[in-house]
Amino acid sequence: MNHSQKIWKAKLKEFATVVDNEGVPIDRDILETVVAFNLNGFPTIKSCAGHTQHHPLRFPFVLGWAAGKPESRFTNDKKLRQKIAIKYRGIPEEIKLNPDAAREYYKIVKKRRLHETRQYKVWGKKNRVLQKKIEDLLKQFYSKRKAPLNTKIYLARKTLGCLVMTGEMKIKKKLKNNTVKPSEIPQIQKYIITAQEEMRMFTEFLKNRLFN
Repeated sequence: MNHSQKIWKAKLKEFATVVDNEGVPIDRDILETVVAFNLNGFPTIKSCAGHTQHHPLRFPFVLGWAAGKPESRFTNDKKLRQKIAIKYRGIPEEIKLNPDAAREYYKIVKKRRLHETRQYKVWGKKNRVLQKKIEDLLKQFYSKRKAPLNTKIYLARKTLGCLVMTGEMKIKKKLKNNTVKPSEIPQIQKYIITAQEEMRMFTEFLKNRLFN
């Protein structure tokens, strides 16, 4: 076992014990993906291996952002974030992951004319560097590989960090809005299974960068 493999094995063991804010561990089926992201320099905070057999159906994703995230994005917004987090049953640090909470948050920020802090602007630049690196890696990955839009991996741009997703947005909007017809479920399940395999292939691509 070489040095890179030892690091890989140790990181797998470390992340197997990691839990989120609700005490839920990383999905076993996406654990290697999370480890591969972190060892390639992309810190992660949230992930999902995808759901095919229980509600809601979901495509795989990995969310991360640069280390050292400031507590506040805008000046004097701490109480605002706490209030919205309570309303939407979340935590202040993750209200922007809930579309409805984020919409209300930014509406109030705009109304109050709050300004971004200097620390947040510096951190935002670090995120943009990470986003560029992920985009370059995805270009390399797909330079020798083709995949349909409904399963392809892409970097979602409208996020505060780096959200790497699979699946066509049109399908995911239907899942989110509960407008999927029963007759469509089997086909969407097939898409998710194919997307899961696509994420596994990207994980192998990232592992090869480490080992080679």
